Amino acid sequence: MLDVLVNNADRKRSHLMVTAGARIAAIDNALTFLPYPRQRTALISLGGTSLPPPTAARVRALSADVQRMKALHERLTRLLSAPEVDAFDGRVRELAEDPTYPRLDDWDGRPFEWW
Repeated sequence: MLDVLVNNADRKRSHLMVTAGARIAAIDNALTFLPYPRQRTALISLGGTSLPPPTAARVRALSADVQRMKALHERLTRLLSAPEVDAFDGRVRELAEDPTYPRLDDWDGRPFEWW
């Protein structure tokens, strides 16, 4: 869900680590917050599936919380360009309205792995 919201354009399976307690940690988040869709990502396999209900509820709660969104917007504005922040806001709204992983183009969305 986070990769969808921040528009991570370079999520590979090798950029995920299993930590203690079998939790997953995402690393290498360099290509994020692009103002336009550009995804070369492991998320392709999730396309069209629903977010888990607790995750969808959290996205909806964030989108509906005007103060939290305003504070997040202000923080991101210090780090990102206006089009990048606006695109982020739009992705939060879109995912809240339709909590489904986006369908990515099978060719353009494929991840490039380094084995």
